[in-house]
Amino acid sequence: MTIKNFIESFRPNYDLLSYVVARGVGSWYCIPIDYWLMNQWSQIGISNDLSDEDKAAVFLTKVEPYRLSNSFVRKAYERIKEQSNDYQKRFFIPMVYCDFDHKLLYTIYGEVALEDSLLPGWEGKLLDFRQLIREADSYWSD
Repeated sequence: MTIKNFIESFRPNYDLLSYVVARGVGSWYCIPIDYWLMNQWSQIGISNDLSDEDKAAVFLTKVEPYRLSNSFVRKAYERIKEQSNDYQKRFFIPMVYCDFDHKLLYTIYGEVALEDSLLPGWEGKLLDFRQLIREADSYWSD
């Protein structure tokens, strides 16, 4: 997908830029909000009968098509800063930080309480988490 096509298909308030940590590695994704409602994962084909580790593995497989390289996110952000409206700019910042290794989900997305839809044993907060993202992955920093 080209940056132009990505920006044209980006749906603010639905597609959430997300930083996901699994097995110690952080990666960018642009994931539809439905995927972050963990207590409804069965609706996207993640069985409630699976172990937490297996649920994470299935989730990561399902969201792989939404994975973005650091350079792609950085270039798209620069293009959005130059060309897009304020509404789109406002939503092209990290909205979700999910750490599968430590069962953490932090969000700055206030429209839906994602932090209230977690699986048992997870910690969730409405919190500006951007300082947790590695500097090399911080596309909004110059």
